[in-house]
Amino acid sequence: MKNQRMFTFLVLGVLIISACNMFSPAFDNGANNSEDNPLLTQSALTLEAILSTQSANITATIEHIQSSTPTNVIPTETATQIPPTPIPLPCNAAKLVADVSIPDFTKLPPDTNFTKTWRIKNVGSCTWLTDFELVFVSGNLMEANSNISLQSNVLPGETIDIDIDFKSPNTIGPYKSYWMLRTSSAVNFGIGDTAKEVLWVEIEVVSPANSGSYSFADEFCKASWRNVDKERTFECAGTNINGLGFSHFVSTPRLEGGAVEDEPALWIYVPNNGKVDAQYPAIEISTGDKFVSIVGCIYNYTNCHVDFKLKYKVEGESGVHQLGSWDETYDETYSFIDIDLSSLDGKKVIFILEMESKGNSPQNHVFWLNPNIQHP
Repeated sequence: MKNQRMFTFLVLGVLIISACNMFSPAFDNGANNSEDNPLLTQSALTLEAILSTQSANITATIEHIQSSTPTNVIPTETATQIPPTPIPLPCNAAKLVADVSIPDFTKLPPDTNFTKTWRIKNVGSCTWLTDFELVFVSGNLMEANSNISLQSNVLPGETIDIDIDFKSPNTIGPYKSYWMLRTSSAVNFGIGDTAKEVLWVEIEVVSPANSGSYSFADEFCKASWRNVDKERTFECAGTNINGLGFSHFVSTPRLEGGAVEDEPALWIYVPNNGKVDAQYPAIEISTGDKFVSIVGCIYNYTNCHVDFKLKYKVEGESGVHQLGSWDETYDETYSFIDIDLSSLDGKKVIFILEMESKGNSPQNHVFWLNPNIQHP
């Protein structure tokens, strides 16, 4: 503190002396030199000494400024999608792929043999063995065997067609038959999410067309249905599996033009540029018998164009003969067929209904309305 006061007084003294020199007579350059002015020299030396002392006694203080530390930005947590736990496949489970034949509500005459075909896929994790069976569980058995063994092993992911032969009851009305698969350990399983749902066949038995004649509509499941071009047969009352075509019995058909008939008909689909036929079992013909029917296109299939033919061959003979042909388009008119068969008296005759597509159209849906042989 004492040194600071002395320093202040000396500074003031120097300033006063300097002020006095401002009003004194001008000196030449030599008189202005410090060596020629002892007072200035002494004052300056004294001031220098004090400043040196002060510098030695003052300790520089450096304020430590803390450097800023970078802040780590913590990202916002995103909820992680946890995949659902996979549900293990059951050992034995089935899936219905298709009703290959006899779709639900198929109409059939009484006492008619028919074959129901289910196409089933193994959607479980275990192989179905040949000692597995399709078994009847409830409903109407319709003269079928109550258990049908599988014809081959079915690996997981594979499909199999299972056929059962039935016969429609002789009483008019609806009928349903329920079935399940059964393992070699006598454990039933089926279709659906829980593999506990049944398979079924459902039909309706309707009145025959005419008791005084042979009805091709009533007996259509006794015929052999064939895709001529592919040389493959297909089931009656089936669906268009593999593009072969199909045939159905219809009790009240709707014909081109919109008319609804009360007589039964065969509804037949002919594939594009294809040909199908139906060959019936042999029947004995008598004098006066005649073949009667009406042919045309099914209602609303406006691009229909099909050539119909009625053929026959005599049992035991090789030749096939044609009784007539009729070209049909969707023009709201039909072809009426009435052919005398007296020339075949006493012969057992195999009749063939043939239909050929006349163009590349998916609408060749046609009918034979009440095709039958009338007896006199």
